[in-house]
Amino acid sequence: MGVRHMTRVQKQMARRLKAKGMTLKAMGRELSCSLPLVTASVYVQQPESGLPDRWTPASGRLSAEDREEILLGLARGESMSDIARSLGRAPFTITREVAANGGIHRYGAWKGTAGLSERHADPRPPNWRTLPSPDK
Repeated sequence: MGVRHMTRVQKQMARRLKAKGMTLKAMGRELSCSLPLVTASVYVQQPESGLPDRWTPASGRLSAEDREEILLGLARGESMSDIARSLGRAPFTITREVAANGGIHRYGAWKGTAGLSERHADPRPPNWRTLPSPDK
């Protein structure tokens, strides 16, 4: 049994990738979703939920759109320097992002975006040193 829904961020990413010319099948692989889910997210109009459009990273961090451009640049065979130049970033930033999310041949823009939004959604666990001891 697989996933039966896509998150709001996945749907937005699918629409942006479709607008940039990526095939539905390639989007399904990138977003780890089935072809019917991707097709529905791209072609079915969703009602507005009143939630903000997307998670926005802190200044200086890569956005979901930046990660999509990295994915598309790698698919076109561009070098890390060319991708960095087009995004106005340092080549090391692009190299580090690609290495952290699958490498040149298996880079996943969704992996980086999902990981960041999940890490920032949950509060950090409390520090064990600040907890009262059970003896007191």
